[in-house]
Amino acid sequence: QVDLAALRQLSFLVVDDSERIRGMTIAVLKKAGVKRINAAGNGAEAWEFLQKKIVDVILCDWIMPEITGIELIQKIMGVEKLASKITFVMLTTVNNKASIVEALSVGVRGYLIKPFTRKQMLEKVYFATEWLRREQQNGAA
Repeated sequence: QVDLAALRQLSFLVVDDSERIRGMTIAVLKKAGVKRINAAGNGAEAWEFLQKKIVDVILCDWIMPEITGIELIQKIMGVEKLASKITFVMLTTVNNKASIVEALSVGVRGYLIKPFTRKQMLEKVYFATEWLRREQQNGAA
């Protein structure tokens, strides 16, 4: 069961080179009551944003110009203060087992294949954030 109240407390960065997909993803978050939403048109913009501000959740496409989604997560995982705080969910059309395994092996905590429903997206984000929360608690124990 998705706890929308928990999601509403989080800050998001939506990264997609398609303005339409970015807008639809943001609309789903807003409808769920999320207030802190930022957007980037590609991985390079997202990386630049992350140099100034850390978010809780990144919803990111894989195939983008300049820096791809997989390159972005690799950069994030190389910086401890980012890696330990950010939940990264890949929203992509890339639908093969090898790619999914690769994404999960480099730190992606949720993988959702386009097209997806509002419910699927919110569930994936919630479970990915719960996974990070449990990791943080275990690390502190």
